[in-house]
Amino acid sequence: MMNNLTIAAIAGVTSAKLLRPTINSQSIGEYNNFVGRFSRQTLTHQEFERRVGIFVDNQSYVDKVNSEATSENSVRLEMNKFGDCDDDDMKHYLGLQAHKHTGNSGFGQRVSKGLGDHAAVTVDHHRDGKMTPVKDQGQCGSCWAFASNSALEGSLAISSGRAPVRLSEQQLVDCTLNSRKDS
Repeated sequence: MMNNLTIAAIAGVTSAKLLRPTINSQSIGEYNNFVGRFSRQTLTHQEFERRVGIFVDNQSYVDKVNSEATSENSVRLEMNKFGDCDDDDMKHYLGLQAHKHTGNSGFGQRVSKGLGDHAAVTVDHHRDGKMTPVKDQGQCGSCWAFASNSALEGSLAISSGRAPVRLSEQQLVDCTLNSRKDS
């Protein structure tokens, strides 16, 4: 005899599957194209089905964000080599580990200095040619070096009025004492 907990678990799994976009022959074909394009490999039938489901969910999210793009919010997404990865896959791939931060670091505080009525509603520095293209850090775990360099490259280009200069993330990593993979 089934107890209430078992019935609730079955209902939860069933409702989760109902929320997922439909997996059909077209989505399997799109996933197979993705696998070929990015040289992805799946080992078992079960893993293939899991990856197709993640791919369909991620493609649905990309389509939703892109359909909501406006002149004020011009974010555009596209699938990349991580299109069949979920959050756990990405944490594993990047070697992320949670750290407990204590105290007030000051991050997240809004700063507004002297812009007054002259502040633009939106600025697209990428469109203005002041940002370098997105870089692929791979599995190096030094996202801090990529983020720091991107900010510095853009800031230098904006303040100088010149095209951005690419800086070396590797130099930052090499010059960092006690460098950790999860820095």
